[in-house]
Amino acid sequence: MENNKDLKEEQPILADLAKFPSENPNPVLRISKDKIIYINEAGQDLLNLQAKDALPEILFEEVNKALISKSVTTIEVELINKIILFDITPIKGEDYANIYGRDITESKKAEQKLIESEKLYKSLANELELIIDHLPGIVVYKDTENNLLRVNKFLADAHHLKKEEMEGVSSFDIYPRDQAQAYWDDDLEVVRSKQPKINIVEPWESDLGKKWLSTSKIPYIDENGEVKGIIALAFDITERMKFEEELKKSEKLIRESYQRAEIYKDLFAHDISNILQNIKSSNGLLAMWQKNPDDPQKLTEVIRIIDNQVFRGAKLITNIQKLSQINDETELISVDPFSKIDEAIKFINKSYSDKQIEIKIISQIKEAKIKANDLLLDIYENLMINSVKYNRNPTIEIQIKVSKFKEDNLNYLKFEFIDNGIGISDSMKEGIFNGTTKREDKSKGMGLGLILVRKIILSYKGKIWVENKIKDDYSQGTNFIILLLEVE
Repeated sequence: MENNKDLKEEQPILADLAKFPSENPNPVLRISKDKIIYINEAGQDLLNLQAKDALPEILFEEVNKALISKSVTTIEVELINKIILFDITPIKGEDYANIYGRDITESKKAEQKLIESEKLYKSLANELELIIDHLPGIVVYKDTENNLLRVNKFLADAHHLKKEEMEGVSSFDIYPRDQAQAYWDDDLEVVRSKQPKINIVEPWESDLGKKWLSTSKIPYIDENGEVKGIIALAFDITERMKFEEELKKSEKLIRESYQRAEIYKDLFAHDISNILQNIKSSNGLLAMWQKNPDDPQKLTEVIRIIDNQVFRGAKLITNIQKLSQINDETELISVDPFSKIDEAIKFINKSYSDKQIEIKIISQIKEAKIKANDLLLDIYENLMINSVKYNRNPTIEIQIKVSKFKEDNLNYLKFEFIDNGIGISDSMKEGIFNGTTKREDKSKGMGLGLILVRKIILSYKGKIWVENKIKDDYSQGTNFIILLLEVE
């Protein structure tokens, strides 16, 4: 009685459970190896089948495999714009199986979109890597511990390594310590500030040699605001740096040339003005003395003054012409310095025949050769002209001492032009070879002659300076000293 009562109570529950397959919105089937035993309404609508119908071809093969193997089999079937996943479950000890279908159309679409998205991502990643690898510069991603996480082909090729061989390596393992430390200091500044550093000019040592880079470093910040690494982009600016350096040199040369031109202009204007003024004054004297021709000595003196001024003017023009012709590539030959000294002495004596001039050569060297050219004569002449021009003594004394001199393993001949002129004060000595010195009497400095002398000597790779004849008394005269390379 109790059992009957329990059974009656369970019958509604069992009846309700029996409705589960029929109420399932997904297809549910029970099938034998060749026909349908049961199919719910959802299955009927989807497959257009009824109980006792033959198995459809799309299920036949997989159902029989499952029944034979006694194992659960899953297959995907496309039906009327839907994708259904069927789980074929053989029932233990029976010759049939239950099939449970599930509509996976939306999940398959999502899966396909994911696959397409991954393909697109990989394609974009490959394209980006291709672009980065072919950039004419360095791209590197580093962690906050100074390790290279990713590098581009340009950087790897520069070190004759594969990209994979550089990844995970510290900068200190690749570059000289000082250089690596400088890179690391910049990285730390970016990490701590969370701000980029743009266009850092820095050296780069690689197998290609020393280069100069313009580097920009950007912090890589995650969604939590933490810096996870540094992205660095660097481009070779070596050629630009060389160009800028050459440009600076050119600008300097132009500036110096302009300054020299201004000096030459001032000196020329000053000297030619003096010459013309002297000629004008002499001309005035001639006009006045013509009325009294009884004193021919005065006329001779005026003519001598005019001749001297014409000589000065010619020499001035010659010096300017030669200044413009001298450059650093002047061709040097082996020259006898003594024969040129003799020529210069004859020129001075002839040019200043009205003055009492004593020129003495003091040398233990009888024969020698130096590296020079025809402009050597201009050196000698201008130095001796300077000794004559700035001398108030009735007898002008010039000593030319020649000796051997060695400096920095180079053999020179040392020439000293010592006079008894008015001398050059210490404050004037520094600027006499560039035309910036003014004499104590407010006149211009040594003029174009000494500028020419210095320029010629420098083109010979020689040296020139000036000292007092008497060490602590400049007013007793001057000693111009020049060193010219001896031919071995």
